[in-house]
Amino acid sequence: NGETAIEVAERRYCSVWGIDYSEAMIEAAQRNRRGHVLSGEVNFSRADITTDLAGSKPHYDLIYSVRCLINLPDWQTQAQAIRTILGLLKPGGHYVMVENSQDGLDHMNECRQAIGLPTITPPSYNRYLHDAEVWALNREMEPAACILREAYPLSSYYLLSRIANAHLAQQAGTEPDYSAPLNRLALRLPSVGTFGQGRLVVWQKAG
Repeated sequence: NGETAIEVAERRYCSVWGIDYSEAMIEAAQRNRRGHVLSGEVNFSRADITTDLAGSKPHYDLIYSVRCLINLPDWQTQAQAIRTILGLLKPGGHYVMVENSQDGLDHMNECRQAIGLPTITPPSYNRYLHDAEVWALNREMEPAACILREAYPLSSYYLLSRIANAHLAQQAGTEPDYSAPLNRLALRLPSVGTFGQGRLVVWQKAG
């Protein structure tokens, strides 16, 4: 719905182009933009990452995706989308990939199962990424592009909210309260480990 793109344009003098496959989400983003005082500019339009952007000239200093690739049906399509995105970057540009990791979810579910909690499964329309696939693509793309860093920035939050807080709720016979003090504490802690599906990967195109 454009909230991150709008905040970037509020904080920095820059030009932001936000895309989504859903026309309804583009309309929501355009509504959200109204009333904001921007340092830069932000525009939104509908586009399909798998078809509409392929072959475009390198134009961008920075591209980021948030839970975008996970809506594509298989790794082949996801990998091609990553190649397309990297191709849109200027030399030295960065792609910040904020997508869900099946490995991180599996790690969290191992801990949940160990204390009697049910596993969490992705929605049927999502296909979470596997770390080994992403690193194999990195080897394929080098030296034209490479991964600079990876992280699970919400690992501590998932550990405490989806495991500790969920266990306490189970013991009390209640549903987990995700505004609980334990969860609020979790948001303030530095991230430790590889728990949960939220994964950040930063790519750089060769200069």
